[in-house]
Amino acid sequence: MDPTGSFAVADADAGARLDHVVARLLGVSRGYARKLISAQRVLLEGRPAAKGTGLRAGERIEVLPFARPEDPPLANASLAWTVVAELAGWVAIDKPAGQATHPLGHTELDTSVNALIARFPEVAGVGEGGLRSGVVHRLDPGTSGVLVFALHDDAWRRARSAFRERRVAKHYVARVHGAFTGERELELLLESRGPRARVVSRGGRPALSRVRALATGRDESTVEIEMLTGVRHQIRAGTCCTRGRSAGRSSRRRRPCPGSSTIRSSEAESRARLAQGAMITLPKVARPASASSACGTSSSP
Repeated sequence: MDPTGSFAVADADAGARLDHVVARLLGVSRGYARKLISAQRVLLEGRPAAKGTGLRAGERIEVLPFARPEDPPLANASLAWTVVAELAGWVAIDKPAGQATHPLGHTELDTSVNALIARFPEVAGVGEGGLRSGVVHRLDPGTSGVLVFALHDDAWRRARSAFRERRVAKHYVARVHGAFTGERELELLLESRGPRARVVSRGGRPALSRVRALATGRDESTVEIEMLTGVRHQIRAGTCCTRGRSAGRSSRRRRPCPGSSTIRSSEAESRARLAQGAMITLPKVARPASASSACGTSSSP
């Protein structure tokens, strides 16, 4: 945490916005300065103030202790997860459902990165650093399964390169509504903004998946999904767009899915009942025979 600081508004800053001056004084982005002001870590004349407040020469700006963007999150050794493998600068954990991959703010203590730093303090600052220290990829909070972290920068660069070049096998097991049989390949163009994902006809990111039925029921089926790309909300959008289609038909499509073009995360969870487990296979890394996740013992892709 940075210590408390107190600054007098200079004549040259008279009339300037509070967030602009704070960003310059602290050496942070304007966006981060606005977060500090919103969290009341910045006081003007001893009181909270709005980010756009115009300043007057001689006013006092007081900065309370705060975490910088590059500071790692706090450690939390009380969180439950299991290490399934430690290999040459990487560690793979079995993330439980309900746990986020990394915090969005320094006050959060219940994510996988908080637990990781408690056991592997050397991960602080690795990769993107800050709140995402060591993060190679992410799983949604509601998804359980294997999550890989890097313990030093070289391992992080190699792992990220493998994901970017699609040399990583990613398999999920999901429960979906309706009777799903056979196997099909899904090719969509997705546009993702915040909690929403939209299937578009052009301009989106290509999202390619293979879906195979494991167990078929009248109202609910269990499927294995192999993600050939890594687009946000890819599985939710794909399972939504195939809902109600006849078994065995190809689902390659570049047009929006009628009635399903916009999906909220909460809708997707109830409609797709998504992601009971995930497993990751990094290239050229031997996994121990005991490595397993909610979707079963890992096997070669």
